[in-house]
Amino acid sequence: MGYDEGCSPSRLFDAIKRHRLQQAGAPAQDPVELEHRGYVVNSADISSNQLRRAAETAIAAHDYAEAGKLLEMAALQRPDNGNIQRRLKAVRCPSRLGRRLLLLASPRFSL
Repeated sequence: MGYDEGCSPSRLFDAIKRHRLQQAGAPAQDPVELEHRGYVVNSADISSNQLRRAAETAIAAHDYAEAGKLLEMAALQRPDNGNIQRRLKAVRCPSRLGRRLLLLASPRFSL
C-alpha cells in the first residue's frame, strides 16, 4: 500500500469497484490518483539471485558501476552472504588490476 497515509485499503477497494463498473459498461469515472512513495523497486519482485545474475552480466560487459548497484541491492536482501560482499568489494576497487584479481578470487554466481 505504500508509506503515505493517503494510500489506504479503502482507496484500493474504491479503485477495484471502479474498475469492475468500467468492465460492466458503466460510464468511466475519474481514475483514483495513487501516490507512489517509498522504494521504487518492490524487492518481492526481484530476488537476490536475479540481482546477482544481472550483476554478473554487467561485470562481463565491464559495466562495474551497474554491477555495483545491483550487488548493493542484493547485499541489502542477503546481508549475511559473504560472496555478495566480496563481489561488491571487487567491483568497487578503483585499481583495474586489483579489481581483476579480486574478481578472480571471488567465485562467480551461476545457477
